[in-house]
Amino acid sequence: MKGIDPKAREIAKDLARRSGMTLGEWLNSMIMDEPDEDDGVATLPRRSPIPDPYDRRSRSRRLDDVYGEEAHRHEGLGRHESLGRMGASLEVIAERLEAAERRSTLAIQGIDQAVAGLVRRLEKQDEAETAKARRIDDIAEELREGHRRLRRLEQDAGAEAREGLDKLDAALTAVSTRLYDMDERQRAGVSELRDRIEAVEKAAGPGAGTSLLSQVGVRLDDAQSRTSEALKGLERSFAALDLRMRDAERRIEPDHAREASRFEKLAESLTRQVESSRTEMIRRLDAAETEGRVDRIERALAAIGEQARAAEQRSVAAVDGMGREIMRIARNLNGRVETVEAGGSAPSDARVAALEQKLERDLARHAEAVDQRLTQADDQHALALERLGGEIARISDRLSERIAQSERRSAQALDDIGRRLSESTDKMHQRHESASGDLAERMRQSEERTARLLADARDSMEQRGERAPR
Repeated sequence: MKGIDPKAREIAKDLARRSGMTLGEWLNSMIMDEPDEDDGVATLPRRSPIPDPYDRRSRSRRLDDVYGEEAHRHEGLGRHESLGRMGASLEVIAERLEAAERRSTLAIQGIDQAVAGLVRRLEKQDEAETAKARRIDDIAEELREGHRRLRRLEQDAGAEAREGLDKLDAALTAVSTRLYDMDERQRAGVSELRDRIEAVEKAAGPGAGTSLLSQVGVRLDDAQSRTSEALKGLERSFAALDLRMRDAERRIEPDHAREASRFEKLAESLTRQVESSRTEMIRRLDAAETEGRVDRIERALAAIGEQARAAEQRSVAAVDGMGREIMRIARNLNGRVETVEAGGSAPSDARVAALEQKLERDLARHAEAVDQRLTQADDQHALALERLGGEIARISDRLSERIAQSERRSAQALDDIGRRLSESTDKMHQRHESASGDLAERMRQSEERTARLLADARDSMEQRGERAPR
């Protein structure tokens, strides 16, 4: 029998083992045995002495004293019947206690299995949270690396853009210097030609006029050769400038595209962890804006190249026109000198003076036109450079703003993930504590019910034992 006092149970088991019987047989023999009755029941030789059941037989002794031997025999027969019923009741109670203990054992085993499953689930969830934390750390490290590379790219691109602008400014300055030098040389040539014409007028000789014409032709040839050399140098300068700008475009564009794609990949990996749909749309908008900025930079560089080529063509056309005008003036001067030589020296002074005035006016007009065209070209280049600088500044500001927004979104996403992890951890702890408390409460209630059953059985046995002698 289970559920009785452990000490009493151990003592009963030891006595039954010494007697060579089971616990149930020993209890039946104890209940049915009456050592003071001469009913012919022999004591087994291996049975140990049993304490005198004084409490059970006290009333029978009183009945013997009062009613005598006959009443005692009738009482003995009734006692045997009541003890048989009590033994059967004890067996039923023992079976019920064993069944209750088996049910309690099964319930405890089920609770143990549930607790073990809960512990395994908690361990798996802890491993998943650890893997998720490692993944978040890897994503954060990739984001930081992408930000560092993007900053390095921005710094390199800014340095290359500034270097390209400096080279463009230097090339334009060299072109302007060459044009100014060419203008000064042309003015010096015209003034020298004027001096020589005056010297011819003073000399007023046909030989001197012929030598003067030859010198004028030589000077015109020299001016034309210098003009051609200046134009060729200008073409080479613009070609070198164009090559440098194209090289700068080729260097900047692949790096920017590669770093932009790298940043997009990192942003995409973060969006898969936090909010795939919303940040995917943001990534596409960022990609569209990035492509638009690259297109605007390419269009601005192409516009600068077109303006440079147009300015080069205008300068070449102006120099060619000036050369043709100088050749026409030289031919007219040569014809007029020949006319002067053929017609005599009388009207030569007036014609030479008129020719000189016209030559001065033409040269002044052409010089003014060249100055205006050069000034216009400088203004156009300055405006183009200013627009390019403003566009680059706006692109840099927008890129910085996008980087700051991306950093803020990344920090917010990491904060949200940390908050969610902490909330899930708190919920898990609360559930574990609640499950542990419920389990402890159920075990305590089961123990209380078992104790009540045992107490009720003990009370019932005592009451039946007290009623049996009566």
